[in-house]
Amino acid sequence: MSGNDPEQKRPPVKGRYGTLTENDLQELRQGYLLAMGLSIVGMIHATAHHHFFWPGMRTGMQIRVGLIGMF
Repeated sequence: MSGNDPEQKRPPVKGRYGTLTENDLQELRQGYLLAMGLSIVGMIHATAHHHFFWPGMRTGMQIRVGLIGMF
């Protein structure tokens, strides 16, 4: 490693598992943001799915019963 490396000039951050560089902290931050985003999207999907799937299924069953009753 050369002496002009910007990573060498900053003092490293002491983490729980050893020394963390600024790049490590940025990757860790990005990982946490992606995990939170995935959780939020999962909750939105579950809520939207239940709000649209159940009424659609119920309407389909009512149409089925009505068509069978016609014959």
